[in-house]
Amino acid sequence: MHNEKNMKKYFIVTLLAFMCSLALIQCQKKCVSKELGVIRFTQSDLNIVPYAGTENLLFKDSIGDSISEHPEVVPGRISDYNNYYDGYCCLEDVCPPDHYVVQGNYTHFEGKDYKTSIEVDLGFEDPFSTPLKKSIGIVVSYEDSQQWYFSGYFNFDSLKLTNPSSGRVSIVTFNDILKIGPKQFFKVYTLKQNEDPQGLKNIQIVYYSINSGVVGFKTDQGHLWYFDSGL
Repeated sequence: MHNEKNMKKYFIVTLLAFMCSLALIQCQKKCVSKELGVIRFTQSDLNIVPYAGTENLLFKDSIGDSISEHPEVVPGRISDYNNYYDGYCCLEDVCPPDHYVVQGNYTHFEGKDYKTSIEVDLGFEDPFSTPLKKSIGIVVSYEDSQQWYFSGYFNFDSLKLTNPSSGRVSIVTFNDILKIGPKQFFKVYTLKQNEDPQGLKNIQIVYYSINSGVVGFKTDQGHLWYFDSGL
């Protein structure tokens, strides 16, 4: 009886292995991989991030404390291209499905003490969806006695930001001219983080200028930092 059970198990395992192999072969026969095109940003798209990526950014608060941000690792903005696949029929190295080649653009600054950072990333949402949507991701963080954090993705087109489908962040206002601390800035979006970041303190407001980038941020406790200079 014991041998009979073992034989049945062996037969089932063998049958499953055969069926999986057959399915893989069929999948390979059906899969004809094509590059459907290259999706990249126009220069107008790239201009929504006004940084060259080589700046040294200095922020101050009302009592004269300062935060400095420097280009992270390699000066300059960085672009790369990655394949975006329309699902998976089989393993990519065996039978890759149709795909687009999609550009990403990244600008990162980091304090010398590694306790502060600003990141502005451009990307595309699913290129197989219509209409094609472009996104801008903004991350700001700094540390005093606690770690403060803002992270939000927004859609954009023609140098205009729009709200994402998620309600985690939102656009509060847009001002042609806005005073932040003692300074005036132009074409400024006031961006709000509506949910507390898990395990971190909330930088509730970020001010983003189409002309100057991140020009200020404020915690949910009212501590305001404003952009003082960038060289």
